Amino acid sequence: MLRIAIIADDLTGANDTGVQFCHHGFNTLVIIDPASINDLNVHPGKVLSINTNSRSMKADEAYTAVYNIAEILRNKKISHLYKKIDSTLRGNPGVELDALMDASQAPLGLVIPSFPANGRIVRDGNLYVMNTISSSRLPSAELNMKTHCYIPEVLKQQMKRKVGLIELENVRKGTEQLLEAIQQAQKEYEVLVIDAVTEKDLENIACAIKSLSKSIIAGSAGFASYIDLSWNVKGNPSKQTIKKIPDDGVTLFVAGSRNPITTQQIDELSKVTNCVPVALNPAAMIDIEQRKQEIERVMKIILNNLYYSNTVIITVGNQMAVSEGYVKIGSIIAKTIGTIVNQLSLILNIKGLIIAGGDTALNICNSLDVAGINLVTELLDGIPFGYLYGKKLDGLPIVTKAGGFGTPDAFVKIYNMFSEFDNNAEGIQLL
Repeated sequence: MLRIAIIADDLTGANDTGVQFCHHGFNTLVIIDPASINDLNVHPGKVLSINTNSRSMKADEAYTAVYNIAEILRNKKISHLYKKIDSTLRGNPGVELDALMDASQAPLGLVIPSFPANGRIVRDGNLYVMNTISSSRLPSAELNMKTHCYIPEVLKQQMKRKVGLIELENVRKGTEQLLEAIQQAQKEYEVLVIDAVTEKDLENIACAIKSLSKSIIAGSAGFASYIDLSWNVKGNPSKQTIKKIPDDGVTLFVAGSRNPITTQQIDELSKVTNCVPVALNPAAMIDIEQRKQEIERVMKIILNNLYYSNTVIITVGNQMAVSEGYVKIGSIIAKTIGTIVNQLSLILNIKGLIIAGGDTALNICNSLDVAGINLVTELLDGIPFGYLYGKKLDGLPIVTKAGGFGTPDAFVKIYNMFSEFDNNAEGIQLL
């Protein structure tokens, strides 16, 4: 039986890449804790999208995490493996690709991080975001910072393998010529970064590399949507239904990401909806006692204002500038948000979770003791919808997104979609 797995370095990446396989008729389960793989009773036909939670790890730790998972998957007879990397190259993309190639003994790694639908493109080996050179590696708040965004150089600094580039002109010469260029470059390089600016470029690449079955593909969710062309695989297309969401209950929007795009999305949502907004104070996270008091303050604001609205927006306040200090307490903030959501789940009927930020999503799922997420569809490009899997909140609707994904009105659109799910008694059938 066909067995497919995705290895991602954070939870939102596992989700937004995993959902691409749903479009091709595959049932996809996101594994939140990779240590639980052997304990889960998963149908062999499911696509597994595994979160290694290794983006903020040190290089040697990230290598070990990915290598160990690759070994487990090899023993499970996984036939196709996709390495999801961040479309702005955060984390340890080179180190993790090295680990996967070592474990699988793959002769070639193909790196395709472009995601045109979300404004990420690669030209001349340079990564561009929203038509400007990516600055995601520059702010002091980011981990593992680099001062450039020429992808071959970024990977070269992290890998033991030689890294080359296939430029856009070769991509656009046609599939046969592109394959020839890759095979020629493979004589000198073990890893190749491939330019792509448009969806058609991604499609050309996918068709060209069909015969390179022993290579490891490392890409974003953007290229994952074309992977069926490379692997020549098909699922079992069937109509899926987004079930009616109960009228009563609370919808939680949780934005742990401080990305300015997420901030704008929250601002737009606040303008057009009645909601209960509450901002967590980062400065109160350092001291344990202050943290407890902050949790109590946030809970009190929410519970005292639910008569006003059944939509709650939890954000992180701006009292502390994005600085080294914020990086150090970032994980504490994410865990604190997870604690708040768990406490709310014990008191309230939560009917939906919409979460921005991979660390935030992971900590919420951990606090709720969730085993995984059964993915269903994308509500918007790169923004998947699914249901929690396991324990007390099994079947709870959840939407996750990376901090930098989506248009300014993304949360407004999701809010309106949830209202539609509320009002449709029979659920909504997906084609």
